[in-house]
Amino acid sequence: MKIINGTYNIEANGDGIRGKDSLYILDGTYNINSKDDALKSTNDTNEEKGFIKISNGTFNIVSLKDGIQAETKLLIQNGNFNIKTGNGEVSNYQNRYQNWNSNVTTESIKGIKAKDNLVIENGSFIIDSEDDAIHSNNYIGIKNGKFEINTGDDAIHADTELIIDDGTIEISNSYEGIESANITINNGSINIVSLDDGINVAGGKDSSSLNRPGENKFSSNSNNKLIINDGNITVLASGDGLDANGSIIINGGTIFVDGPVDNGNGALDYDGECSITGGTIIALGSSGMAQGFSETSTQVGALINLSNTYSSGTSIKLIDEKENTVITYTSKKSFSSIAISTNKMQKDKSYTLELNDIKYTTFNTTNTITNIGGNNKSPNNRPNNMNEPNKNGPPNEKKRIN
Repeated sequence: MKIINGTYNIEANGDGIRGKDSLYILDGTYNINSKDDALKSTNDTNEEKGFIKISNGTFNIVSLKDGIQAETKLLIQNGNFNIKTGNGEVSNYQNRYQNWNSNVTTESIKGIKAKDNLVIENGSFIIDSEDDAIHSNNYIGIKNGKFEINTGDDAIHADTELIIDDGTIEISNSYEGIESANITINNGSINIVSLDDGINVAGGKDSSSLNRPGENKFSSNSNNKLIINDGNITVLASGDGLDANGSIIINGGTIFVDGPVDNGNGALDYDGECSITGGTIIALGSSGMAQGFSETSTQVGALINLSNTYSSGTSIKLIDEKENTVITYTSKKSFSSIAISTNKMQKDKSYTLELNDIKYTTFNTTNTITNIGGNNKSPNNRPNNMNEPNKNGPPNEKKRIN
């Protein structure tokens, strides 16, 4: 099926628009309310068919199942998309899944879905999905575009590989934010709010995403990687902030992570290495499973386990020995550990950490990576030169649902 232009108002008891072998849309306005999938291509017997290509257009979609579903490949080059699937993002995640039985196959209620490659080169997307917002059983490539995502499951999920080259991605609600066996972020502005992990490679090391619809199916592989080359990234996660069943490689970019308050997760969580060669990162979280940067790093960094928990809204400031401010940040959640690295830090220098404008500790970067403090929060185990401000105690945090 090929549609060049026009205005279409569709109320469908089944699919809205379906092309068996392929669906081409070059332009037009599409107002679709469907009880099954809204846009669909269905041929699953020939890998050269069953695809969808959209080059432009305006799409207002409300569907009880998938919004856009390609049996093989899906290419979107431009357009304006407003998609709601199922009941939309479920604010109380447990309401959707509390009676779920892992032996029962559930319906697919995804926003944009392809079973093979899914490529988005540009466009504007507002997605409110009960299931994954953007999903591929293989590869996703996002070249550019603007995304506003609310989802009851993963915001962006690719089984094999996900590459983000550019774009503006706002994930306001998700179970897990961005997930794949391998993830590369080359550029872009990415803001993630997640009930579990913010950015997750190969399922991570925890079991929080199991026993639920859309659960991880990744096989364990130490070669899986999260690679961040550039971009502005913020993560607000109740589970792990950056999580890899493999390694984390940070070559550039500006990254701020407000991670978990419970000791069963960490702002950084990996089982290979976390190597930093460039960029700026502050990762805040609990200290029970806190991990810092690996010795393979070439950029100076530090992991500081605090002697107590600091509340949301705490100002964090790192000052060099000449009293120049190296980096500042204000926490969005309570925290008891800080992983910090920036290209302004140098080896064999002295740095002072201030919390709420009061000196907490001074440390020397005699090694590329410095670790300060331990998980024991007894005052007898505090680092030297420590002067803690009074704390208001941690705020009430929403309990993470496994």
